[in-house]
Amino acid sequence: VAEFKLPDLGENIETGEVISVLVAVGDSLSEDQPVVELETDKAVIEVPSSVSGTIAAIHISQGDTIAVGQAILVVDGEAAAAPSEPATAAEAPAAAAPAPAADPAPAPAIEAPAAPSSQEVVLPELGEGVDSGDVVGIMVGVGDDVVEEQGLLELEIDKGVVELPSPAAGKISALHIKEGDRATVGQLIATLEVSGAAPAPAARAPSQTPAPTPAVEPTVSEAPAQAPAQSATAPAVAPDQPARQLVPAAPSVRRLAREIGVDVGVVKGTGPGGRISEADVKAHSKQLHETRAASGPGAASAVALPDFSKWGQIEAEPFSNVRRITAQRMVQAWTSIPHVTQFDQADVTELETFRKSHGKAVEKAGGKLTPTALILKVVGAALTKFPQFCASIDMATEQVIYKKYRHIGIAVDTKRG
Repeated sequence: VAEFKLPDLGENIETGEVISVLVAVGDSLSEDQPVVELETDKAVIEVPSSVSGTIAAIHISQGDTIAVGQAILVVDGEAAAAPSEPATAAEAPAAAAPAPAADPAPAPAIEAPAAPSSQEVVLPELGEGVDSGDVVGIMVGVGDDVVEEQGLLELEIDKGVVELPSPAAGKISALHIKEGDRATVGQLIATLEVSGAAPAPAARAPSQTPAPTPAVEPTVSEAPAQAPAQSATAPAVAPDQPARQLVPAAPSVRRLAREIGVDVGVVKGTGPGGRISEADVKAHSKQLHETRAASGPGAASAVALPDFSKWGQIEAEPFSNVRRITAQRMVQAWTSIPHVTQFDQADVTELETFRKSHGKAVEKAGGKLTPTALILKVVGAALTKFPQFCASIDMATEQVIYKKYRHIGIAVDTKRG
């Protein structure tokens, strides 16, 4: 019996809210398989298991706030499999014959790496409704030896560049993508020749039953796949209650659906277990509202440009993810938000005195007190007093929507746009 606890999440994150539990009691659990979807201060992440076996108990539920080190689940697996050899030898005299066979058993397990098995590396879920990214760098080559968690490639998604780690140690036998490609979740990235990690599960199973072991292993990946699929059908039964947490969608996806007026409960998810991504919400919105402002990128691409090469040499550079999203948001903002410029003067002498007097204390805490931070605080207070400035008009229902919250975004300049 082994207990799996919430590991250290980094970045001084100590707690998180359980958005969804991806496994159930009785499921077969493999190492690195996601068990829970957790919302932290900055993102929604999937927590992978560090143990394998059959889930005996789950100590958390959807909606709970859990802390680092808190027990999540209990499995019957590796810890119980090792002691089972001496136990079976002492239980029945008839087991004396298989007992000597158990000693030679490790010998075939040692010989197995001589014939490496192939393992496919696919692009995993990237969280927060991100279903694709641009390959900006390949960090390995065919024939390279890699270790577990070693970076294989750099992928640019909507909000930054992430590294895809190797799920196991081995040798790269094939690469199925190249720099500049657009990779989607579930797409084949590379093929590994695994010599040491693959036979390990088989070495544990023969201590129980040599024959059924190969048949059990394929069901390990099938059972978890079926469990989320069944749980995902529950919200589909009642699409008139889209706000329930049972809808398999991350908070960022729900927020997007609310902002563009889409009922997330009736959106068909294309992700694992029926999970709804931002792309699913946008596709559903496009079907319902062909001419709405959310389809601004289409209007931008419809503008016919002249052949600039007639006047001289040109160079065409494809959009990066960041530039693409920036263009979409700018077009959407231009077509749906009134643009007004207001000039005024304000005496900020006291504000600067306040900033300088508290600046050193903030720096000691690891931050930096800039005029921008104070201006944001002022803007937030102003929007609270004058909610008309952050209201939205819903032309479909002829309503003015006033928000009870204040979300302010700031554009920043990075190396990638």
